[in-house]
Amino acid sequence: MQRDQADVYIFGDEAGIPDDFGNLAINRYFMVVTATLVDCSWLPRLDGLGQALRGKLGIPQIGRPFHAAKDPPQVKRDVLQLISGQELRIDATVIDKQTLRPELRCRHRLYAAIWASHLVHLLSDLTPRPSQANVTVASIGTAADARSFRRGAEQAMREMRAYGAASSSVLGLGQLGVMRLGALPVLVIGNHSSPSTELGLQVADYCAWPIQRKWERRDLSAYNLVKNRVRSERLVTL
Repeated sequence: MQRDQADVYIFGDEAGIPDDFGNLAINRYFMVVTATLVDCSWLPRLDGLGQALRGKLGIPQIGRPFHAAKDPPQVKRDVLQLISGQELRIDATVIDKQTLRPELRCRHRLYAAIWASHLVHLLSDLTPRPSQANVTVASIGTAADARSFRRGAEQAMREMRAYGAASSSVLGLGQLGVMRLGALPVLVIGNHSSPSTELGLQVADYCAWPIQRKWERRDLSAYNLVKNRVRSERLVTL
């Protein structure tokens, strides 16, 4: 798989329904989860594993990416075991919607706020500090959602600058943005792509699913398969 050179690749996904406050007993948490990789060379193994499992289970091969919520238990287990054996870090930022401020009970404001919180933590915690980070986030529906994510990323840059970085700038490149912040990495934000076209986003999907199961159902069976790769799991108040 050919990719542009960068120090780290950050693939992000979400879990939960951000703007549903009607049944918090079963839909209490909303979270964003990222998988951060330095080496992406193992990702084609995910596709090879998928083909082998689908053939064994009689699942059609074409047009069906991995999706943790829908895959059979055997596929879930084998994919999570593959992920747990790789060099990557998993980070999650979780909000309890019961404690969310009224002004953030809006889909787009919430996206911006939670991604800002997540990126401030993640980018500040990367060691050694990369010179560049490519961030790709799974499809979240509409162009308005994509703009909300970018606003969150810009807010993260402003917050980190306020903590002492010398300077920052945002350079528009069509649907891409490049942000510089002193000694912090150059952050390259890609389009919201479909997980069917990006194996890294399928990894992020598979990282988000067990964390959601842990928080919503107290089910640790899948989480325990990847907990060795979970670097941070923060419950934040927004």
